[in-house]
Amino acid sequence: MGPAMLFWGVMIVVLILAVGIARIPGIALTRTDALLLAAGLALCNLEATLLVAVWLLLLAVRPRWLESVNTAASKNLVQILTGFITVVTVLVLIASVPAALLSSPEMHIEGNDSSSFFYQWFTDQAAELPPSPWVISLPMWVYRAAMLGWSLWLAFALIRWVRAAWESYRTPEAWYERQQPVDVNPPSA
Repeated sequence: MGPAMLFWGVMIVVLILAVGIARIPGIALTRTDALLLAAGLALCNLEATLLVAVWLLLLAVRPRWLESVNTAASKNLVQILTGFITVVTVLVLIASVPAALLSSPEMHIEGNDSSSFFYQWFTDQAAELPPSPWVISLPMWVYRAAMLGWSLWLAFALIRWVRAAWESYRTPEAWYERQQPVDVNPPSA
């Protein structure tokens, strides 16, 4: 079995999902932001892409989720979960920057003892001359320059997203106090 090149298929699916997520109402993400974020994360940390998508969806559904629960404890649990996932997501995004700048692109090349650094071709026997394999390749500095630009964009975008997440988090309240029961029979004077 020859090597399987999975990267471009994965990238296309990630970009389509990113555009779909950007169209969801309540998500503070433009289509351009979604495409840049997905493309950069797919190259360096595909798992982080999923976490960021879950975080953005959580921020979008959080207001309806808060409306659906009745007790202050349940509302505070939603707030704690939202805060925890936000902190983890921001840390993962920050950790993705050095991974993007210092690593090689993960092209998801598998099979036939191939890797991102060594591509072993396999051609079955054929009656006539098989087509010659070809590769389009760019120098590593192009990838590094693109990841530097992506990292700088991510730093500014993350500030916008965290600001929007904070505004969403503290609306209508950041922490819900337990309401005291109202005495329907006030004491007579």
